[in-house]
Amino acid sequence: MLINFLAYLWHQATRNEETCLAQTAPVIRPTPGHRQNRHVLPARLRHRFKDAVLLNAMKSKGVSATVCTGGASGVTLGPGYDMRDRSRAEVEQKLRDIGINSSLVSRVAAGAGLRGEAARKFARDNKNLVNLTDDQQRRLLQVNLPSYEAIVRRGIHVYLTQNEFNALVSFVYNPGRGWPGVRAAINSGDKRKAVRIIEEQVRSKGKVLRGLVKRRHDEAMLLLEGRY
Repeated sequence: MLINFLAYLWHQATRNEETCLAQTAPVIRPTPGHRQNRHVLPARLRHRFKDAVLLNAMKSKGVSATVCTGGASGVTLGPGYDMRDRSRAEVEQKLRDIGINSSLVSRVAAGAGLRGEAARKFARDNKNLVNLTDDQQRRLLQVNLPSYEAIVRRGIHVYLTQNEFNALVSFVYNPGRGWPGVRAAINSGDKRKAVRIIEEQVRSKGKVLRGLVKRRHDEAMLLLEGRY
């Protein structure tokens, strides 16, 4: 199931740039007395991706490995690594960690903190600045995941099954503005309301995007039925 989820998340994260919406990452402490969810994608799976499964998912929709931007994002790189709310130093370290050529690190990291038209201009001007290898994209996804898992664990105060946790991690990786409402609905026990909110997050600049409609449906089915 967890390998299926990694393939699923890779497929979602490597969609084309029309699904590159900004992520919001509220830092919320669990209220006393509530048991925190301890789910996590096992470390061994972060380092043992099944290449055939992942490459299949990647090839089915194509991969934008270049600098791109879309929706409310800042500049994004590869599998949804949004630089909008990150410092230049943080971005440079991440890029070094995944093996980006040192001559390119500072040039790519110049997109850190940009948003709106500035981000779009940077993406246009640097569209072909860097092409990530398959391995670099996997590593970028791996180094990104813990922060999104932590958002779910901090924000949800009720027990989650593994597929529910996986669905919410996928959602917070690319939630538009829907996470606070989804979080509140899950904590109140209203899973159906959470699904309705998830399925509403399909617009970028007022336009419904087909890629997001499909993504939200997939996340809803994963949350409700454990369907990967």
